[in-house]
Amino acid sequence: MEKIMLVPKGTEQFRCIGAACEDHCCNTWRVDIDRVGFMKVSTSSNPVIKPLAKKAYKINSKATSDVNYGSMKMNDKNECHFLDENKWCQIHKELGESALCNTCSIYPRIYRKIGNVIEKSLTFSCPEVVRTLLLQQEGLSFEEAYPQANELIQSKATLSGIPEELMWKVRIFAITLLQERGLSLDTRILLLGIFSDLLSKEPLTEQSVENVISLMNQRLAHSQYVQAIEEVKGNELVQIQLHKELLRTTVEELSFNVRYVEVVNQFIVGLQTGPLEDKVVTETTLQKYMASQKIYQQFNETHSYILENYVVHYVFTNVFPYNSQTPLQAFGDIAVNYQLIKALLIGMAAHNGKVTVDDAVLVIQSYTKAVAHNNKSYKTLRQKIKESNMESLAFLFAYIKTNG
Repeated sequence: MEKIMLVPKGTEQFRCIGAACEDHCCNTWRVDIDRVGFMKVSTSSNPVIKPLAKKAYKINSKATSDVNYGSMKMNDKNECHFLDENKWCQIHKELGESALCNTCSIYPRIYRKIGNVIEKSLTFSCPEVVRTLLLQQEGLSFEEAYPQANELIQSKATLSGIPEELMWKVRIFAITLLQERGLSLDTRILLLGIFSDLLSKEPLTEQSVENVISLMNQRLAHSQYVQAIEEVKGNELVQIQLHKELLRTTVEELSFNVRYVEVVNQFIVGLQTGPLEDKVVTETTLQKYMASQKIYQQFNETHSYILENYVVHYVFTNVFPYNSQTPLQAFGDIAVNYQLIKALLIGMAAHNGKVTVDDAVLVIQSYTKAVAHNNKSYKTLRQKIKESNMESLAFLFAYIKTNG
């Protein structure tokens, strides 16, 4: 029986733009090298590859398996040694695609297998991925594809213990809710929070999930209930305080990530926040934040599909709500990522007097590369979320809602 692969629309059309990329992937981060890939390059007699391999390929003394047998040492510019003057990969050029390590051959693709279905998605740490997937104005949809032989190999990582039928019921409801464009995106996110909170109250079973979905549908059918959620007010002071604390967490270890640091600096300068470690929020900062929210909202009125697609893709790629201890904690992850991206866009609005599509691409890509791909940063961020009592629904509501 031929395998089926489920992918977000646009995934199969993605193509690397190579040297034209404004933030190529061959820099700044740690690259684990599998044993087979390590041997193919480190033992090569190719006159171009051999001297570069001696500089770049190092055996990992702390390896836990063949997957992280070696690692890549970057050059003085924090870039891959194998890049040529045009930013093209010399391993690929000299030895062929088969010589690439797993990390390089897969990126920016993500594979997982749930039951008999292979799922493939892309990571937003690549600018071209952000443009390909998130700029679909009609919304993100999903389609079936037939995996290539190498994709069957890469999808060996099976997620076990996940009840597929329940996962799909939750997933379909969540994505349908997030794509309900009759409501503001903030309201949709808040309703997803309510849904997650209800799911967290008892173990996930077929009956409990059906009961929660039925209850949510009853509530959504009442315009007064939905209107009450629409009218929830955010707390700007709480938002700024938490933005500063969480953004400080993300930049502490990331001085090398120039694009992200510049985005955060625009937040600091534009809103006149002072140092991120300073918990004091001045009246000037508060007023600038409220004014900049309105600029962001003007952009969002015609471009809300960008963050809508981001959150829908997050739900799919992270197998919501099975990516955390409880559905509410899984929602907390969504809420924080969504809010920090919004915060950085509001900071850009304050700094530049406007928000553009290019700004959104820059913020989402640089944030993903800095935070989602940095295990230490993301672990610290999760700890800060816990310390801030953000796992309570009332606090999340105050943090999420953008006024104006």
